[in-house]
Amino acid sequence: MSYIDASLEVFTNNITSLVSMYKESEHERNRSSSELKEKIKTWSEMDQKKLSHYIFHFEWVLVQSLFVSGFSYFEHFMKDAVEVLGEKSKSEIKLDDIKGKGFLETYRKYLCLVGNLPTAKPDNEMWEKILGYRLYRDVIIKNTLMYFNEIEKVEEHSTYFEKEDPLAHSMNGQILEEFASTVISYMSCISKELKEL
Repeated sequence: MSYIDASLEVFTNNITSLVSMYKESEHERNRSSSELKEKIKTWSEMDQKKLSHYIFHFEWVLVQSLFVSGFSYFEHFMKDAVEVLGEKSKSEIKLDDIKGKGFLETYRKYLCLVGNLPTAKPDNEMWEKILGYRLYRDVIIKNTLMYFNEIEKVEEHSTYFEKEDPLAHSMNGQILEEFASTVISYMSCISKELKEL
């Protein structure tokens, strides 16, 4: 097995496991949430107002944590792909010679410019979806309003959303499945194209 095959296997397994963890814990999350909702009925009105937002907090943290972890696995695969190409290539262009919007974009540019991989082209449909997922990741980890003009992309996968606070939303679990499907397909294509060089 080649290194890129092993990397693909590891990161595909890890990303798939994150989705499975979310699905397999659904029954327990629903049970716990139902119990909490019943207990809340006995609280004072003021306490209910102050704490009702946190009824959804666990789900919010879970989905976002799994999503960020999955995105990190994808970034690691892309780094591995760059290293494999660097070893195969006779190009004088090095990763440090290329600039992109962050590491992920730099990795993609390297794979496109040095390896001429079709999947690494900037107009690839899967890549365009991945850029949307990168936006979700950035909103989660950077806790910033700088993405406010693009926030409708985040709303698509939200179970609730407040424009005044873009982070006060809960991504639904569907985003995990869609993300996994997209990046696993993208990684598989990159791996195949690298092996054909």
